[in-house]
This record gives sequence, C-alpha cells and structure tokens, in this order.
Amino acid sequence: MLKMMRKVAVCLVASLVVSCFPGCSAESKKAKHLKKGEAYLAESKAREAIIEFRNILQIDPKDAQAYYKLGLAYLQAGQVAEAYADLSRSVELKKENVDAQLKLGGILLAGRETARAREKVAFALSQEPNNVDAHLLMSSVLVVEKDLEKAIAEAKKAIELDPKRIGRTSAWPSCSPWRSRPCRRRRP
Repeated sequence: MLKMMRKVAVCLVASLVVSCFPGCSAESKKAKHLKKGEAYLAESKAREAIIEFRNILQIDPKDAQAYYKLGLAYLQAGQVAEAYADLSRSVELKKENVDAQLKLGGILLAGRETARAREKVAFALSQEPNNVDAHLLMSSVLVVEKDLEKAIAEAKKAIELDPKRIGRTSAWPSCSPWRSRPCRRRRP
C-alpha cells in the first residue's frame, strides 16, 4: 500500500512539473518573438514583424502588447484597415495604452471621423496631460473642425512641452490665414 501511495505521489509531482514547463516555455517563446518583431520594426521590415507578432498571438490570443505591436507593423506596411483592427483589439484588452489610443485617433482623423478621434485624444490627455503627441493630434482635430484659435493653442502647448522636438515652424502649416501664403481649397 505504501509503495502504491509513493507511486501516486511521484506521478502527481511529475505531472505538476511537466505541466509547468509549457507555461514557462510559452513565455520565453513570446519574449523571443517580441524581441525579433521589434527588431524587424526598427529595420522597417514590416512583413517579418507581422509574422513575429502573429506568432505571439498564436501563443496568447489576449496579449494586448502583441496586438499593439502588430498594429504598428501594419501601419508601417501601409495596411491601415488591419492596423485599425489590431490597435482596437489592443485597446479593448488594455484601455490605458495611450499610444494605441493616439494611433487609433490618428487613423480616425485621417478617415474624417473627428468626433471619435477627439474621444481618443481626450482619453489620452486625461491619462497623460503633458503628452506632446496628444496635444499635436488634438491640434489637428481642431484644425479639421475649423477651430483655429484652439488648434494654435494646442500646438503651442506641444511646443512648450518639448521645444527641442518640435521646431517653431514644424507645428504650423505651410499655408495658413496668419501667414503670407493663404491656403487654397482643393477642388473635388
């Protein structure tokens, strides 16, 4: 009887140890794919990065960071619809990802969905009031909404926050009502 209990105990311990290994190796595999994917992104190899980030999602379909990185890779590849889907999934899983919120806001603004873009920027600013990218995106939203005074104020705020990153002229359009070269409307 004692031998039988030892065998059962040994089997239980062995199965417990074996069951731990897949979880441990899954995390190391995810880390390896993440490192490779980020390296590919840095080298502007979007297709390769997409593969690596998809590999992470095969291991862990609820990895918010992998969806975010996959969205960035799709943006780099020029695949905006796919980027939007993956960035949205990232935000569903981890709402506080301000960078993902801002990327979504930029995509929405490009699609002329200013109200939804404004929501994303407002959330980002509520989380990080001194985020330069958020102030610049809000400035762009306000330009599209034709609220130029507030747009200028947001651009100035971004410049105040990081004057080295943003040159005095980079935040201003090359044509504008307050410059010598007025903007001209494009004809449809």
